[in-house]
Amino acid sequence: LGARTAIHAVGYGILEPRRLAICGMGVAGLSDWERRAAHFKRVIDEFDTIKPGDPAYTARTFLKSQGVDRVAARLLLDAMDDFDLARLAAITMPAAVICGDEDQDNGSAEDLAALLPDARYVEVPGTHLNSVTKPDLGEALARFLAA
Repeated sequence: LGARTAIHAVGYGILEPRRLAICGMGVAGLSDWERRAAHFKRVIDEFDTIKPGDPAYTARTFLKSQGVDRVAARLLLDAMDDFDLARLAAITMPAAVICGDEDQDNGSAEDLAALLPDARYVEVPGTHLNSVTKPDLGEALARFLAA
């Protein structure tokens, strides 16, 4: 939820960073949040009954492997609403939308970059969950933040 949190904070004027890295986020992850949140609420609510083969199994495995506090995560999922895409115009600092080439979990990252005034799309290998395990994501972040 880091990308959503950062976009909300910058879009609503709470934070004004010099540069903004947005990882694993697309337009649908901002404007269709209720659908995405419902997926994770199901994972949390049915955690002990989700079995291999269920589309929610990967998310369940990830939450378990990271030791996520499911009560806190459930509350956090209810803390944000859909983001008003018109507020993207307020995100004027240089931004990099970095996303895995197989990651469509939050919609199109390329479309999100196109909606930001000063952003570029950076593709790295991987899916939403495994791109963070590859050095390419960290290298793309470091290049962008060091520029």
